[in-house]
Amino acid sequence: MKVVSVKLSDIDVRDTFYKISRWGDNERLVRSIARSGVLRPPLMHKKGKTWQIISGFNRVNAAKTLGMLHITVMVPDSVDRDLVLSLAAEKEYHHEIGPVGKARLVKIINSFRGTGSIDHERLTHSLGIPLSVLHDDEFIDRVLSLPHALGVYIDEKNINFKIIKKLISMPDGVLERISGWVSSQGMKVNIFRNLIDILDDIYRRDGHIPAIDEFVPQEDESRRDFEQELYRYYFTVRFPRYSRLMNKAEAIRAELLSKGFTVDFPVSFEGNTVSLSFSMQAGERSNDIVRKIATLDSDTVERVLELMR
Repeated sequence: MKVVSVKLSDIDVRDTFYKISRWGDNERLVRSIARSGVLRPPLMHKKGKTWQIISGFNRVNAAKTLGMLHITVMVPDSVDRDLVLSLAAEKEYHHEIGPVGKARLVKIINSFRGTGSIDHERLTHSLGIPLSVLHDDEFIDRVLSLPHALGVYIDEKNINFKIIKKLISMPDGVLERISGWVSSQGMKVNIFRNLIDILDDIYRRDGHIPAIDEFVPQEDESRRDFEQELYRYYFTVRFPRYSRLMNKAEAIRAELLSKGFTVDFPVSFEGNTVSLSFSMQAGERSNDIVRKIATLDSDTVERVLELMR
């Protein structure tokens, strides 16, 4: 391993073959480097007339942002499986590598001649990459071709491979739209996971996902409002009967509440019992209470019972 000074203009920052860590907070890193310099030299090797980054992409980008002309780098004697796996283990220890980075790592390791079961065991035990992923080249290529913003989100939120498999089964147009959702508004992880589950069910059932291009986040719209509107729509598409029952139940509940009654339906409308109740105040007259009960007509009761049939 040797240390050399390299012109930033000679570094091919577009070559991200070895990029496995998450995209970092560039502004914070810029401030740190402006104050203290590059404390950990990036790792690179010469590739033709340019330098290829092996580790330290975020540091190089921050240095370019600062207008630096040269950067001190470390040059390994060779780039092999052991070096890449060692770097990956260190990044995993510091929580710097997400699912997309792990998919790229598999691609890198498989590019070396002689890669075998021992290397795959290291990937599984040290980095938690499922064996099913290690041997699925189509899955790896599909993950690495995800829209950039979506890949960044998946890495930042550490979305599990089960959800990713459902995600990549969808058409490219759907992935582009989902990428737009998470890049412009961000999205809570639990909402994202549940939404992908629902979209996957719809796509498997119907062969397409309706209205995907109609949901475009607006600048003056809050993330919470957008997420609720999006989730509510696709939940209704996925569970039409349940959604209709819920709408009817809410209307009945509001009507009864205005008369002083509360009604509770069983979960998912499964069961034989509905709870209908009203409250009495100690100072109320008995005649008033009887009149309140009399407002509960048979038609309303029948509508309640219909939801259970």
